[in-house]
Amino acid sequence: MENNTIVLKPSLTLKKWQRILIEVGFALLAFLLPFFLLVGLFASCGFSPFVKNGLTLISFDMKSEYIAYFRYFQELLKGGDWIYTEGKVFGGDFLSIYTFYLASPFNLFMGLVSKEAIPDFILITTILKMSFAGLNFYLLCRFTQHKIAFSHYAFAVGYALVSYSFIYLSNYMWIDGVMILPLMVLGLNLLKESKVCYLYSISFAYSLISSWYIGFMTCVFSVFYFMYLFFSDANSFKEKMPFFLRYVIYSLIGGFLGAICWLTAFLHFSGTKATQSFPKFDFGSLSMLLTGFLENNYMTTGNITQYFGYASMFTGMVSLVFFLRSFFNPGIKVRERISYGVLFFFYCLCILSTTLNALMHGGREPTWFPARFSYILGFLVCYFASKECEHRETSSNISSLVALLVPAVVLPIVVFTKNSNRFEPDSINAPYLYYSISWPSFIVYYLTAILSSLYPFLKRYPFGKKYEKWILSSVSLALVPLSCFSAYRGGKQVVSTDVKQNQFVSQEEYLEDDALTPVFEMMKGYNTQDCYRMEATFDRPNSYNETNNNPMFYGYNGLNHY
Repeated sequence: MENNTIVLKPSLTLKKWQRILIEVGFALLAFLLPFFLLVGLFASCGFSPFVKNGLTLISFDMKSEYIAYFRYFQELLKGGDWIYTEGKVFGGDFLSIYTFYLASPFNLFMGLVSKEAIPDFILITTILKMSFAGLNFYLLCRFTQHKIAFSHYAFAVGYALVSYSFIYLSNYMWIDGVMILPLMVLGLNLLKESKVCYLYSISFAYSLISSWYIGFMTCVFSVFYFMYLFFSDANSFKEKMPFFLRYVIYSLIGGFLGAICWLTAFLHFSGTKATQSFPKFDFGSLSMLLTGFLENNYMTTGNITQYFGYASMFTGMVSLVFFLRSFFNPGIKVRERISYGVLFFFYCLCILSTTLNALMHGGREPTWFPARFSYILGFLVCYFASKECEHRETSSNISSLVALLVPAVVLPIVVFTKNSNRFEPDSINAPYLYYSISWPSFIVYYLTAILSSLYPFLKRYPFGKKYEKWILSSVSLALVPLSCFSAYRGGKQVVSTDVKQNQFVSQEEYLEDDALTPVFEMMKGYNTQDCYRMEATFDRPNSYNETNNNPMFYGYNGLNHY
């Protein structure tokens, strides 16, 4: 298939409706592969609704904060004021909470389920978001490479199951940013060609509307990705100026479309969450960065309590092998390889540097869940790996050698040096300061490295030249189950760790908390004139900190109170 035309035989070209059906079928598979992997993963870990009275995604901040907002928002969907709420002390605006936590379009369907089913709703929609991430990545590969290839599925599954998304499961609203990133990059590629320019603006706006905080990181990446496209283009500056102007114009359009959410929220949080507080200049551990790309990078919840540095962007060993190979493929222009190498290195530096890390978070270090932009590194690994597959006919023996030798350099670093400079050896996290090798992952890596080296080796012989297409197709097809297996293991390792450390609230616990709602309503009925604190209107199950359900603890800055 070349140039968007599917040809089965030289004498038989498919009709338009047949091409559409084939395109839809291949795209649907890109959604279904991660979907069934995720369903199997959560079912095997004992989650409801796949297991009766199973676990829910209510964990970390979700169980002390977000779940209350979901319940309140559900009431508003049935009739209420989205702008003003009495759920705050003395009342106040609701837009700040809505735009920061609840603005994902998926949440609009929350009104269709009961309060008891909200945890199941959260899990199902999370699975859908991650599956759409795989579909969107497939579309990016399909329409930038102008062909259908089995290898697209390998990288789409890797990105859909990026370990970042599993670690941030409790931050339900952030997964939208992971989902929309491939479409925004596709929009930028089309924008360069002056095609379907509105796709970029729509995806840009969606990233800001669904979660303006993660949207900010995604939009910052659009600037750097634009620079990569601009400088990797060998045309003169004058010839590239129309692309620059289109980028500025359509970025402004996207920003204006999303302004109703991000601008309102930013003003509401000014002086609290939107303040700047730059940390002391420091660098994190190199081992910490490298383990972020490997399977066993998340062994304890203590990792995510560091103030900076820790990151997780494992997308499976298949994408990692092809990503490494891409830097030595002569079929990819040197200018392009240098450009995306600089882009990748810059984001690695942002993980390591306290100052750059704070800048990428809007000007202050997060106190929990560091490196919240690390999904971008996972995306870059998958995306540039797909470029290696696109140019695999020109793949060299040098790239094969590099892929085979890199573990000999990386593994000694991650095994024998600490992956954190924040924990002392006698701390509770001491057992996890050194990386533990995943042997199944190690085997998948070398199987992929050998498979990817078959064609560069065989093309020197008549057999390889004669059966070139058969060899390339067979290798591409073999990559899909390897990618599914490797990415699945990475995701399950994260979820299993949190299950073992009792981070998830069970469905039974949630329903016990839900049963207290009539008691609150009865108490409020005794005196309808009083103003009630948040605990009177928000049900927060299993509060684990000392906030005592006090909304003032979070320092929300409303339009008419504070």
